[in-house]
Amino acid sequence: MKLEEAQRKLEVQCGREPTVGEWAEAVGMSCRELQSSIRVGRRCREKMARSNFRLVIHVARKYEGYGLDIQDLVQVWLFYITLDRTSCN
Repeated sequence: MKLEEAQRKLEVQCGREPTVGEWAEAVGMSCRELQSSIRVGRRCREKMARSNFRLVIHVARKYEGYGLDIQDLVQVWLFYITLDRTSCN
């Protein structure tokens, strides 16, 4: 999250997407360390999304007998789960 915040600040300052070198310098890391952190963060985010999806399916199935369409339930719950939490800060 902090890496993404730094990237957004640099983007505003530069008026363009910062290079990896600029971004790494801004956060006090080497380019290699930054790229590694980005990869780890993306893998963690994907794992969390898969886990949340399984949870949503599990809960949605409990409501199948109440006349609610499971696809609608899943769609709404996934929307709320995937909201960008940083916009709430």
